[in-house]
Amino acid sequence: MPSAMKLPREMPPSQFAVRVGPQELGHIVGLRRNLEHAGALAEWAERYLKLGWPLVALEAATGGRLQVDFSRPRQIWRKALMDASLQGRKVSLAVRLGAFSRLFVLRVETCRGRLRLDRLGDWRSPWVAAAGAREQHFYLKPLTWRLSGFQDPDIALLGETRPALVPPSRDVGSRHPWRWLQAPWETPPPLPP
Repeated sequence: MPSAMKLPREMPPSQFAVRVGPQELGHIVGLRRNLEHAGALAEWAERYLKLGWPLVALEAATGGRLQVDFSRPRQIWRKALMDASLQGRKVSLAVRLGAFSRLFVLRVETCRGRLRLDRLGDWRSPWVAAAGAREQHFYLKPLTWRLSGFQDPDIALLGETRPALVPPSRDVGSRHPWRWLQAPWETPPPLPP
């Protein structure tokens, strides 16, 4: 006759202990931050899309483009933002310039650059984003204008060549978050002075 088997007694929930190591906890916290950031990016993206701005999603660390198609229905691109965040990627938003949007950006790197431009007259746009000491002035490009690249250590003209980061993205060089000093949905579109 077989001997009686002893079944394990049920443990009360108060005796269960789940241990999460520092690496796992750090991973969980990082994913949560990424998901919260993706949710915020989606809110900002909706504002830019209402303005008719063509957006791209970029890998924050490298500037490489992510597979997020903002021309698709909202639920599809929102899911793509969330998926990128769940993969541990930090995502930035940027607007395509030039023929895609009729926008161009004058990026002023330093106080010295602003002083140099001030000698030329009124150059500031009401659509200004700032990250640390760096400013980006957004303008509508007149249809008759052709932009050519211009860059020096203090001033850069961004047109057709690359997209411009927009809030709430972080600046690649300084790691400061971009923020609007004057948001584009608060004032009419500016033509360059």
